[in-house]
Amino acid sequence: MMKYSVCNELFGDYPIEKAAEILSRTGYQGIEFAPYTMFGNFTDCEINSGIRKIKSALSGNGLEFVGFHVSQFLRFVLFFISFEKYLSQSVMLCQISLLFLQKSLLL
Repeated sequence: MMKYSVCNELFGDYPIEKAAEILSRTGYQGIEFAPYTMFGNFTDCEINSGIRKIKSALSGNGLEFVGFHVSQFLRFVLFFISFEKYLSQSVMLCQISLLFLQKSLLL
């Protein structure tokens, strides 16, 4: 059976909890996340807050974590931030992925 998912960017500034509810009701099985929409400036506080919101939205609506959508983020980094900063942000995305695994977001 094929599973369907969509990136949370589709919903713009709409709260992730409401977006997840709509996706679940309309037959989607998962959400792909654009990191910059959930983690702000990537501080520890914002990352932890984003993880809590994502975990709540997914588990509360029977959805799966599909992955990160990073093309817009990488485009921003490549055009507006130095390569050194790009590497730092890439490492940060890897760390966030590990936090997802550690906090059992992959249902």
